[in-house]
Amino acid sequence: MLAAVQYPEGKDQRILTVDLSDTDGFVLTRKFYVQNGYDEEGQIPGFWAARDANVIFRKAL
Repeated sequence: MLAAVQYPEGKDQRILTVDLSDTDGFVLTRKFYVQNGYDEEGQIPGFWAARDANVIFRKAL
């Protein structure tokens, strides 16, 4: 999946961000991003649904 990420040439991109659900269905997805150099930067409670936070991941380029 990360192989599909393309970095536009001639641009000054500094970070990539990923927004994921904190539900059990995304446990493996969150683990995947951590294993590939992303850091969890924070959460926004109730973002996707009443008991479903948005988990924000970040990776410096």
